[in-house]
Amino acid sequence: MIAALAEKDFTPAAAAQPLSEQEFHLWFFPRWEGLSDAAEALPVRALLAAYLDRCADAIRIERGEHGKPRVADARLEFNLSHTSDALLLGVSRNLPLGVDLESAQRHVRSASELARRF
Repeated sequence: MIAALAEKDFTPAAAAQPLSEQEFHLWFFPRWEGLSDAAEALPVRALLAAYLDRCADAIRIERGEHGKPRVADARLEFNLSHTSDALLLGVSRNLPLGVDLESAQRHVRSASELARRF
């Protein structure tokens, strides 16, 4: 599924909500000034820990073959994307997912412009 969402599409939540086997949750951090490795940042680790009913210190992040982060020894899928000032985190139990966050100020190129470039 591909969807385009804006900041107004997100409802603030204070804590991780119950997550069924067939759904995914998206967490949007509009004011992000995290680490270069966002998967290691405390807000991300705290959310993943809440879904797993663990403390954040017990969460160990590994990288897959192509660099996709995953929680070691846990049945929880997640992916994240960030710009210079915002972060998007997707979480699911069994559904592999990928998320992408693009800045609203980013220059949008036409298909013909991209074709000429590449």
